[in-house]
Amino acid sequence: MDIEDIIQSKKVLIFDLDNTLCNHDESVELARREGYFHGERLAALSGGGTLEDRNALREHVKRVLNAPPEPILSDQTGKASSPETWMELLKPLGIDNRMAAVRAATTYERRRMEELKPLPETRKFLEIVRRSQRIYFLIEGPPSYQRQALRRMRMDEGVTGIFYEEELGLHRPDPELFRKLLELTKARPDEAVFAGDDLQRDIPGAKAAGMFTIWRKPSKDATRSPSDPVPDFEVNSFLELFPRLERRMGGER
Repeated sequence: MDIEDIIQSKKVLIFDLDNTLCNHDESVELARREGYFHGERLAALSGGGTLEDRNALREHVKRVLNAPPEPILSDQTGKASSPETWMELLKPLGIDNRMAAVRAATTYERRRMEELKPLPETRKFLEIVRRSQRIYFLIEGPPSYQRQALRRMRMDEGVTGIFYEEELGLHRPDPELFRKLLELTKARPDEAVFAGDDLQRDIPGAKAAGMFTIWRKPSKDATRSPSDPVPDFEVNSFLELFPRLERRMGGER
């Protein structure tokens, strides 16, 4: 069987959300830049100082933004939108101003939600699979925030079910989480697929539970190292799973 036959033989498809179906990391980076910009701007306006001081601060912010994002802004605990978090992030810049931290935090939260979008192929792919299969999402992070994000992206429509790790009390890569998903979806391991973008967290537990695993590569040039878990299949786009159907749909338009 080719990959299209394999996927169509499955009854249940379970997907990770962030960076698998939507642009989580991109939205974090865009919101991070806005947060630092607004925090620095308010600090400069309220703190006085010479033009030389303000220019030096602006250059310092640019250097920070050229570095990789701070881990706390990418985590799933909800702390990224806390003024206390931004107080700590701004201190190395010489900014010890709670108003600036509050402005940065609220800007970050607003812009992150505004910039969060489904990946280009997501809607079309989900339209294809929901015709004959049950679709579920497995989501980490604060359920209240993630529900709001799903509604905003209109990705809660046409989905059979949504599971939140925090509510299940189980977390990736624990195989027990994936066995629990099989129980909740009433599927045998050989009837289920799990797809995610993180080789270390998404693939081992699902494989241990007996599910067919798909790695959606975070970028076209992403590669596995010899020590990485081996998925059953890897794609740059989920539409690659349905080459025949995709060609037929393209011919109909």
